[in-house]
Amino acid sequence: MRVFPMTTVAGSLLLALACSEEGGSSPAPDAGDTGTGEDTGEPYTDESLCPPDQVCTQLNENGLMGCLDDGEFPDSLTTGCHEDGVDCTGNTTCVWADETETESVCSTNCGTCPEGQVCSSVSGFFVCLVAEISIPAGAPTACHLDDNGCEGNATCFFTNSAHSTSACIDNCSPCYPDTCPEGQMCLAGNCVLEPCTEDSCPEGEVCAGGLCIPDPGPGPEENPGVVCDLPPMLCDGDESYCGELIQFDPPNDPDDAGYDPMLGYIDYPENGETWDDQYRSWLRRDVVMMVQYAAAKTACYTDGWEFGNGDPIGLIDMSEEDGSIPGTSVGNPGHPAGTHTNGRDIDIAYYQASTPNNAARPICDYFHEGVMFYHCTAPPHLLDPWRQAVFLGALYEHPNLRVIGADGKVGPVLDYYVDILCDLDWIEPDACSNQHLSYETTNIGYGWYFHHHHHIHVSYDPTTKGPAPASGPLCITPDCRVELLWPEPDAERVDDISKFIY
Repeated sequence: MRVFPMTTVAGSLLLALACSEEGGSSPAPDAGDTGTGEDTGEPYTDESLCPPDQVCTQLNENGLMGCLDDGEFPDSLTTGCHEDGVDCTGNTTCVWADETETESVCSTNCGTCPEGQVCSSVSGFFVCLVAEISIPAGAPTACHLDDNGCEGNATCFFTNSAHSTSACIDNCSPCYPDTCPEGQMCLAGNCVLEPCTEDSCPEGEVCAGGLCIPDPGPGPEENPGVVCDLPPMLCDGDESYCGELIQFDPPNDPDDAGYDPMLGYIDYPENGETWDDQYRSWLRRDVVMMVQYAAAKTACYTDGWEFGNGDPIGLIDMSEEDGSIPGTSVGNPGHPAGTHTNGRDIDIAYYQASTPNNAARPICDYFHEGVMFYHCTAPPHLLDPWRQAVFLGALYEHPNLRVIGADGKVGPVLDYYVDILCDLDWIEPDACSNQHLSYETTNIGYGWYFHHHHHIHVSYDPTTKGPAPASGPLCITPDCRVELLWPEPDAERVDDISKFIY
């Protein structure tokens, strides 16, 4: 099941402030005679579950846990959350702060997860999930229909975008400063590896973007002035012409007599396609031109470089001929709603090293303790960062590029190598100041954290021109609809992760 925060007429209130069947709010659970957990609370012994100087304490007889300061709610918390227009945001729950049920407070959730579950962030809420993505089996359901909400230390979440199904999911605590194991640091609520330094990586690895990755070689010298005969980057025509959906052609089959490696790409048959029926490979004409330009420029600039496998880049899903999400015509749309429609989005594999080609495949370890996590759990050891950076730089040249999304362990590495190639004049100055790469090192709900360990997602916007906003990453969908950003894994495709494309 997918996880979506419970919302009510009053806003994004968790179901600890129980919802009526009509969607309005009803009284929150009583937090005890004093409203502070003094009468009912039993504190955990591990104070690191809460911010410094606070203790994880039971707030009511149902078992809801919250962080208290000397038995009181901290003064910094949002109050009045039972009133219309006041929301509890982040990892908090609205509870009554007094026995007369006239004052309420957004209490900070806390708690630990049982064995086999992971404390995961869902748009700022920290809950216990299996492999960071799946609701645990046996979780109580239909809690949005129950005036009492969830029993115990749990929150009620909608589990579909129609807000017709729901489940109770256990609350948990993020990390706080100085609470992570040695060699890790707390970042956005999660323990992550401390950034490497120039001298801290093992032999054969280098520090790039804060991560130790296999040494990709010394890279190129300064651009000597390479001249390339490239296809046009920009479409010369009106919207009816440039916006027309066309099939990506030629596919450039390596076994075909007309194969040309200097085109820089291979449109591999993916996800049920064949070379003769590439029904998932339709794009706007202007997007086709943008990708063909970037691929050809990368092939020309990097021709003869002695690192990476040197193959053309692999193209994956685009749209169907009618502009629908790939897979729609066979009853199995393979992407979240709001993406890969009308030929504006394309998934493209990574440039790779130590592989036979650049077809779609994971470029990193995506397991931890035998559990698949649907994102890189270790540095991207199969990435060719030099060619990937050249390719990104070529895409950055286009004024209508909206965003490029990558895995959270890949993004910092690419930023690092793009900056190097900017200094060496392999990337145009305007592109260097107009970078559009987005990624999530922890899951904050923008849609990049999962399913981008085997491809980048390139999104085009024909209506705007200019640099991406400077404040924060961009979402996978233009309108940033959180409830559509987290596609449910398809069990039938999990065994072949290279085909598990979103």
